[in-house]
Amino acid sequence: MDLKRKKLTVGVIMMLFIFVLTGCDQLVLKTSVQPPVITFDGTEVILGETKLKTLIDGGFTRVINSTTDHLVGSSLPGMAFNHHLLYVTKGEEPKYAGLSLLNEDKNEQPLEDCVIYSINYWMYLRGTSIVYPDILINQVNYRGYTMDQVKVAMEGKEIVSDDSGFLMLIDGDYRYTFKFDDSGEVVTIDIEMEFPKHFSN
Repeated sequence: MDLKRKKLTVGVIMMLFIFVLTGCDQLVLKTSVQPPVITFDGTEVILGETKLKTLIDGGFTRVINSTTDHLVGSSLPGMAFNHHLLYVTKGEEPKYAGLSLLNEDKNEQPLEDCVIYSINYWMYLRGTSIVYPDILINQVNYRGYTMDQVKVAMEGKEIVSDDSGFLMLIDGDYRYTFKFDDSGEVVTIDIEMEFPKHFSN
């Protein structure tokens, strides 16, 4: 290999090395899946990142249910999750949604310092006149949406289950599940983040 070609080869290798050092992180960020953002009355929850205290600071309070509250408790052991739903509300509104929490710390933490990893939302309570407040999912209000409209709004996410009353989509570590009522409109939405199996419940 002559000297000129050898210098060119070394130069290309150096440029690739610099790209790996300086541009790799940016490339990963651009291609990685963005976590769901759920908005409760102006307060944003980033699934898998936002802690319960963000909602509390936003004026939300915990709904105490005498039949299930003892299952939730007031804290979580280290490296543990609680799949029992904790409900929150604001002011005189009915409950907004059920939340499941994850403690990523090795030490026991109060629920307020635990991360929200799943959300269970009902549009209304069947058989009653109770209508639950709207929430936004990635800036979209799905009230009144049909399955086809949900698919359009969720374009780019993988459909893993699809039938007349049920739609499940996967986007990286996040699973979206929509259920539809007899009129064909969304009635419940579940959003959940997968996390390492070494967490205990």
